[in-house]
Amino acid sequence: VTGADRRGVKVWDVVGDEAKALKDRVLGHTFTCLALGTRKAKRDNKGMQDTFVAMGTETGAILVWNLRKGKVVYTLEESKGGSSEITDVIFAHNSSMLVSGHKDGRVREWDLSTGMLKKSFTTGENSSGGQSPSVSKLAVYQNKLLAGFTQICLHDLASGKVIGKFQGHSSSIRCLDFNANGELFASGADDDRFLSIWSTSNLGSKTGKSSAIVREPLYLISL
Repeated sequence: VTGADRRGVKVWDVVGDEAKALKDRVLGHTFTCLALGTRKAKRDNKGMQDTFVAMGTETGAILVWNLRKGKVVYTLEESKGGSSEITDVIFAHNSSMLVSGHKDGRVREWDLSTGMLKKSFTTGENSSGGQSPSVSKLAVYQNKLLAGFTQICLHDLASGKVIGKFQGHSSSIRCLDFNANGELFASGADDDRFLSIWSTSNLGSKTGKSSAIVREPLYLISL
């Protein structure tokens, strides 16, 4: 699935020698980010899966598109007037929940069974008392949530509380990913050209980290 800043969303079939666009929709918004998630279809005994695309927008709305049904099933907004621009979205808990990061430094968790906001909390700190730094990237493993800006905060997703902080990058975090068991995660930032591997174990002590220098800025990581 790809989205463009001119309000177009395309679904591609990548099986075979070349990608083919299966669906092409203009949904009336300027998109800033998107995520793909799957879960078992409701009222279905044949194991059919629903595939969802969550699309964040400049206005703070999130559109959730069900590809099997071919329509937007939820428009998630904290208020009718919208909220801060969406900077990242990610599915959680087998795609039953959606987590969004915002330019105003807040993280919001949405219940996709009802389309309602479940909780909202601030990540990061501003020592001058002004607005919290913009959330630039999210990653989730079970109840662990990473929110990146120039540093990275590890939250307990159930409570929203910060349980760990990771510092070392000099610019905005652009990529984050947990490993398969959630004990490690990798991060990369805009300008410092460091790939960092962090441990989430023993958070009461100094958090372990290893880094490697890369030649180009990092925009995507997978562990």
